[in-house]
Amino acid sequence: MEFPNLYCLTSDRVNLSHSKQVEMMCKKGVRLIQFRTKTLGPEFLKNEAKRAVEISGHYETTLIINDFVKISSLLNASGVHLGKDDQLPDYARKKLGSEKLIGETVHLLTEAKTVKDRGVADYVGIGPYRNSETKNSLTSILSDNEYLEISGLLEPIPRYLIGGLDSNDFSLIKKLNLTGICVCSALSEGREFGIHLSDILLEANKKNQELVYE
Repeated sequence: MEFPNLYCLTSDRVNLSHSKQVEMMCKKGVRLIQFRTKTLGPEFLKNEAKRAVEISGHYETTLIINDFVKISSLLNASGVHLGKDDQLPDYARKKLGSEKLIGETVHLLTEAKTVKDRGVADYVGIGPYRNSETKNSLTSILSDNEYLEISGLLEPIPRYLIGGLDSNDFSLIKKLNLTGICVCSALSEGREFGIHLSDILLEANKKNQELVYE
């Protein structure tokens, strides 16, 4: 697939269910979404994820399930995203097959080398670039030169910057040699989901147009 420059994540901290968040993002034109929860119980999670997969399928949007390989497989989602402490990517590939997307997160150059050598990931999240409301514990934030080194090592795997990013950060794509940025908390204002979604999409589209005319 052609990876877009914007990757949006659902949140536990807002006033809409995860499936409704996915629906709003799809309607607004987001093409790559991650269903991410750390609080939903198993049955509610499965039901919400099922509805989210149905919605994303209707809009032909790529929907990635964070953490849960079995649920991603069961619901025929577009793929799964794994942190370094989640189930092994080799297991996820065996479970999901070659057609599904597997994303991994890296925080350090050594982790990036492991991901590149393993050769499983279809894309990688790099960060955190800044402190984030969605992470309770964060690895130390790196310098721009360190992010550039990690990105260069991982290339040509698609690379997304994560951690505290907003509509002003699309310039980092070129600066740090990235495919795009991940946005979660900045989509909303407090618990009001999606307040800034249109502005973020506008900036993403502007950045795409700039690339066309460069």
